Amino acid sequence: MGSLHQTAILSSLIILLVGCATKSLQPPTEWDGLEYRPGNETGAVYMRPNVEFKAYRTVMIDPPVVVIDSDWNPHLSSIPVGQGVAPPRQLSSGELQRIKDTIASEFRKILVKEMTAGGYRVLERPSDDTVRVTPVLINVYLDGTSSGRMTLVMELRDAPTGQLLGRFVDEKTGPMGFLQFPDSVTESVTFRRAVQAWGRRLRAGVDQMSGQSPKT
Repeated sequence: MGSLHQTAILSSLIILLVGCATKSLQPPTEWDGLEYRPGNETGAVYMRPNVEFKAYRTVMIDPPVVVIDSDWNPHLSSIPVGQGVAPPRQLSSGELQRIKDTIASEFRKILVKEMTAGGYRVLERPSDDTVRVTPVLINVYLDGTSSGRMTLVMELRDAPTGQLLGRFVDEKTGPMGFLQFPDSVTESVTFRRAVQAWGRRLRAGVDQMSGQSPKT
């Protein structure tokens, strides 16, 4: 079910980005029945109008999908080997998949930590008071300079019914780790701060839907 949600998000995102490109990058006011809600923080928030939200106390977080930017040309930096230095080389498909898996795993861990800190229980199966979170990380461009970037598309649904409640889109830029080894990406301060900020936005959004005051 999660993969179907994520495929739908990617398809909808393509339509959204094409629409933005024709409108000077202004976010559309409607997206799959959701209304754009302007705010003072970064990112675009879309919520379903005229819905009486439940008092959500639990969350399900799908394994994040990570989509590498097509312009990224990855290679491992020179690494000392014995008495010499191995020259840079292209990543193998296995190494690239490990990077994506590592990003996805650490991304989910941080979201779980933020939601747990807010008093929510994270479940593997939904209950009547569960909101389902489907995160998709796209345009991931790993770079140790300010050229690094990644864009989050996060979808919220009522878990028991599958009703789409909201989406959040935001881009973060900055150093995203050096490829001396795959795990260095998730050890990047920029990466961790970005995901932690997204986790706080998720928690605040669920708080708001549940009629609770945001927790600190």
